Amino acid sequence: MHKVADQVIEKGVDAVQDKIGMELKPQGQATPEYNAKLQEEANRHSEFMAELDEKSTQRATDMYMADESTRRFSQHYAWFITVVSFAYFFIVSFAPVENRNRDFINIILGFLIGTAVNSLIRFFYGSSNKSQEAVDQKQKEQQQ
Repeated sequence: MHKVADQVIEKGVDAVQDKIGMELKPQGQATPEYNAKLQEEANRHSEFMAELDEKSTQRATDMYMADESTRRFSQHYAWFITVVSFAYFFIVSFAPVENRNRDFINIILGFLIGTAVNSLIRFFYGSSNKSQEAVDQKQKEQQQ
């Protein structure tokens, strides 16, 4: 509901009423049914905005990946980072290291595990892939 209030402050009552298709009432005059309907409209708008943001991100990614050399570079770079990360994991795990360098090695290892490899895996197999599936399913539901 706070998002509706933010929009009222930003755009004005009339603009919000036109957008959601219902009259806004002061807090004291609102019934539970009215509040439920208003919350439903606010949730619908939030879902729409999230889907729109996701689509614009996907469009930008598609335009970026349309160029063959750019796509190939991204894939080669991802493979390079992955191979270097795993080589570093192996060397740090099994090679003898002086104790005075252990903190620096652990910082780099934490960065690679927490950021670099995780981001690559999520980009190629995780969130972007599942997001696209969710968008495709929502589009299919809207067409029916």
